[in-house]
Amino acid sequence: MTGRKHLGPVLALCIAARVGPALGQDEAAARTALQAAEAAQAHHSDGFFLDDDPQAPALLEQEWSGVTDWAVAYLNAHPAAPDATIASAVGRLSLDLDIEVVRLDPRAVLVSASRGEVGTVFIVAAPSDRFAIAWTISDPAASNAQGTGLLAAWAADRARASCRRAPPDETWLTCGALQGTIGKLPDERDGSRRFYVDATYAQPMGATVTAQLSIWRWNGQAAEPLFAKSYDYMID
Repeated sequence: MTGRKHLGPVLALCIAARVGPALGQDEAAARTALQAAEAAQAHHSDGFFLDDDPQAPALLEQEWSGVTDWAVAYLNAHPAAPDATIASAVGRLSLDLDIEVVRLDPRAVLVSASRGEVGTVFIVAAPSDRFAIAWTISDPAASNAQGTGLLAAWAADRARASCRRAPPDETWLTCGALQGTIGKLPDERDGSRRFYVDATYAQPMGATVTAQLSIWRWNGQAAEPLFAKSYDYMID
């Protein structure tokens, strides 16, 4: 354990150096970089939660950065690619990745990525001639709207198992990890796109699980939370 703590900062720097440049190259290089990030993060995760190592959230964010950066690179090379093609291209980076893609409009693509029961959701958009990462559900601003405190559970530092054990008990719904499915809803009258994220809280055992449904507005520049509520369901 002591050795891992000493290695962590060096390992994180190595991953950061590899992930950034690699994604500007070919898919094989991007895959190698992401798998290195996954391997580093795997030492701090059981597939459901992160451990309490201070480096764990940053390593998880580094892993998701590899996914988002590759999605951006792929869309800049293939801006009109169908949803299924984009999902396949991003999913090829790792056998452990589950990817869903929903195009909100020709210039904005919504993506859900998960590995095990830990996931993220993000939007890649092209306000001008190039696609770039426009929003992620773990952004601090995403969980600050009135009545949407549940969305704080998407933050990497809330994916620790110990988060749910912290008092008071009723706040555990603001702790992750989460992974979910996405979908487009009818547009608003002013043309703003709407979408939903239907996510399940990580749970190692039991047939009744807790989920979180959130509804969002995409106005072309930012995603705004309109609604967030938890509910329970039977997995069978």
